[in-house]
Amino acid sequence: MQASRRGPSPRRPARRSGFTLIELLVVVVIIAALAAFVVPAVMGAVHRARITEAVSDIKNLESGISAFELKYGVEPPSSIVLDETGTAWDAASRAKIRRIWPSFDFSAANDIDGDSGATEQLTLNGAECLVFFLGGISDAQGNLTGFSANPQQPFAPGGNRVGPFIDNFDRSRLRDVNGNHMREYVDTLAGQTMPYLYASSYDGRGYEPADLNLGAGAPMTDVYRQPGGTTAWNSKGFQIISPGYDAQYGSGGPFDPDTADSVLNGPRSVERDNLTNFHSGELSP
Repeated sequence: MQASRRGPSPRRPARRSGFTLIELLVVVVIIAALAAFVVPAVMGAVHRARITEAVSDIKNLESGISAFELKYGVEPPSSIVLDETGTAWDAASRAKIRRIWPSFDFSAANDIDGDSGATEQLTLNGAECLVFFLGGISDAQGNLTGFSANPQQPFAPGGNRVGPFIDNFDRSRLRDVNGNHMREYVDTLAGQTMPYLYASSYDGRGYEPADLNLGAGAPMTDVYRQPGGTTAWNSKGFQIISPGYDAQYGSGGPFDPDTADSVLNGPRSVERDNLTNFHSGELSP
């Protein structure tokens, strides 16, 4: 019997092993397009969250100032010279201390900065006053310990204490930018190097712009003022100012939320991301 002959088998289509170059390029383009929409949205959300956290931190400082005022009847001053020797108090500093502790003993010597070193005079600017009056004197380990409950010697260590007036002073955010052993406090923004500035209006008697001087290359020369440039924001209260992400304060002066985009330009453009206690969020986001 003769074997049957079969013709050649039909070829099966070759199975593809991957994407073509064009298909890969299409995928890359789609991913890039999605990223162009998603990444800015995510980064914007992260930025807003960090700003919200910093604004909340400022409100916490405001609450501390309110607690201090509730206890002593006045807001913390934003400049003072503290005399550790008990022999060289100046008249202006005596007056500021008496408003807080009327029976203060100016003849007592105290280690106010906790350095266990020679007694000295300590000149505090507003940023340092914010930490000192809300946190109190420092011990040898750098802890802020509040003030003695003895109104004649509130800078004495030990015994019953008053304060600190901030529940959780984050020691990792304390700085000493001018090296005088009196520390300042930076905001919660990642990598921040420059501290909050603080200026008191002294119950409406007027701001002293010099209180903003850190003595460390910070050029802010005035508090923020309302349109017209005369009346200060929080004219009967106080101003707390963060330099924002760029760690630069700018010069201060007139600020109008409605015209901030046009005014905060040129040399004042560094103020656009500043945060304060009289305006919600950045001055000009």
